[in-house]
Amino acid sequence: MLKSCKHLVIIFLLGTASAIAQPPDELDVLFRAVTDGRAELVQSLVQEHPDWVDRELYLGIRPLYRASVLGRSEIAQILISSGADIEAGTDRGTLPLHAASQNGHLAIVEMLLAARAQPDALDESGATALHLAARHKQTKVITELLRNGANPNIRDQKGRTPLHFSAGLGQYEAVQILVEGGAELSPVDKAGYSPLGWARTLKRNGFGDVGGWLEARGGEDIRPPEPEEKK
Repeated sequence: MLKSCKHLVIIFLLGTASAIAQPPDELDVLFRAVTDGRAELVQSLVQEHPDWVDRELYLGIRPLYRASVLGRSEIAQILISSGADIEAGTDRGTLPLHAASQNGHLAIVEMLLAARAQPDALDESGATALHLAARHKQTKVITELLRNGANPNIRDQKGRTPLHFSAGLGQYEAVQILVEGGAELSPVDKAGYSPLGWARTLKRNGFGDVGGWLEARGGEDIRPPEPEEKK
């Protein structure tokens, strides 16, 4: 009876009156609480059920990963403080730090790094958090990752470094930060492009400034040879 009453309270708090006829699965309740940003409810649930902090929720996603995707910083702090595994991610190797970095959730990035998350951990594509931050134009996250020892010269499975992405996307400030943080100027990816080569090829907004800045510092414009025209 007590358990039934508790389910009703949780349903009421989540605003799902239509589900009263059938008590919800507890882990589904936790998933929705994280998704909706119900920090007090999450705190209550993980206090009552400590093992839930790392249980797989909907689609196999763990609570901390979900909070990292959505930028639920208060919930992320609760979960980390409750002992959540900061290196537990999806079946594709995407970790909470990857998710927070890609989505620009700086506060969660800071929390995870403070909790000793590995800045150079790879996902299944060989990308680090720094690759993802560069690809998604998250300049503040790039700065924080570098400050915490992230290696700017790791290559993903296509041979690209974070600088390839920032240069190709015309991200002038990010390019400066990466180079000043130790990024090599002219690594060549598997497609045959250097960062400057991508910047000049893609011609994104601001590509001229990025290209000029890289070139002035010794960056090489390396691109694959143009295919010969058939006569």
